[in-house]
Amino acid sequence: MSKLFEQQVHRISCRVCDTRRSEIEHLTAGGITSYKSLVRATLNQERDKETRRIGAWVLGRLPARKSGLRAILTLLKDNDVEVAAKAANSAGRLKYKKAVPELVAMLDSPHEKQCLAALAALGEIRGREAARALLSVMESEDVTRRWEAAKLLPVFSGKKITGKLIRLLKNHQGPVREVAAYALGFKGDAEAIKPLLLLVQDEDELDVVRAHALDAIGYLAPGCSSVAKKLVDFLRNPKIVMRFWTACALARVATPDNKKVIAELERLEHDNALLTYWWTVAEEAKYALDCIYNRDTPDREWLDESFPASLTELELPTGDSIARNGETETLTLVNGDTLVTSQDQEYKFNSGEEFVIHTQQPHDTTIIEYKNGDNIAFNQTGVVQLLRGGRNMRVKRD
Repeated sequence: MSKLFEQQVHRISCRVCDTRRSEIEHLTAGGITSYKSLVRATLNQERDKETRRIGAWVLGRLPARKSGLRAILTLLKDNDVEVAAKAANSAGRLKYKKAVPELVAMLDSPHEKQCLAALAALGEIRGREAARALLSVMESEDVTRRWEAAKLLPVFSGKKITGKLIRLLKNHQGPVREVAAYALGFKGDAEAIKPLLLLVQDEDELDVVRAHALDAIGYLAPGCSSVAKKLVDFLRNPKIVMRFWTACALARVATPDNKKVIAELERLEHDNALLTYWWTVAEEAKYALDCIYNRDTPDREWLDESFPASLTELELPTGDSIARNGETETLTLVNGDTLVTSQDQEYKFNSGEEFVIHTQQPHDTTIIEYKNGDNIAFNQTGVVQLLRGGRNMRVKRD
């Protein structure tokens, strides 16, 4: 084996999980001893799928060479979904701009894994063509693809992106307006505040869209008294969702000088209305006051009575369920697949097709991503979260 290649592969192995390490060992055990042989084996349709898949992934972790980049372009069109997805991952990691047209084409793939890999790669590479592609996906009927695009767009710089997201706030589809509001909250451009306020003030708008607009305003207008004055009256809105998310926004927007805001939030400290999947309006109001006065903000309790405190049996909105059997929890899915988790945080599942499992730093949270946009998250503190459409729905374990 080439000494340099051996050192490079060893460095990759030291930074990955045991499963990925064993895959790399499979690669080298198959006679791949140099960069050239890696490219040749990965392109070879006669080689086993495991070799070609891990090879496509490794190409993105080695210093780029022309032969490897050409191979990635070819692999993006591979008939094997996994190979093409891993090639997309490598193209993104290497920020290979020549791959953008192929990645854009991959967005139309019927295979979700390929499409999501292409979206992530375009988010890494960036540029005008990538931004246009992500904006088009924002109007997709597929909820998962729509949300992935929304999460990626804020990293793109430029007022044009902000302007196009603002125009999407007027889209005839409520779910598109929802993700546009979400994306604008992280984009950081203050020009979005006015159109977001118009959404909040529209009594005919969907509650979920108004909630995302309020959340976004909180990020875009920190310490802005004039915006706080425009929001304060929504603390008396008859809808729980409006009172809750207005308090959430004011936690960042209001200052101690906003006396009317302070008085209204203090009044809401007695509002025990529960927002489904979250907590009470009173808790959010207390949290907002703590933020405004720069006091410590302890974690709020998850009081949603629609979920049992025990995970003996937990029905999820997807129709799936979690059942506890001794010290092992089994997630049973509507398609018959199962995911078993034990107390030592080992995860096993019998079908890798319906989910993507990854670790989210810095909290070591393992996310199981559903195709329909729902996620399940497990972390080391023993908290199970059900996340839907970018919003956390939280449940405590025993």
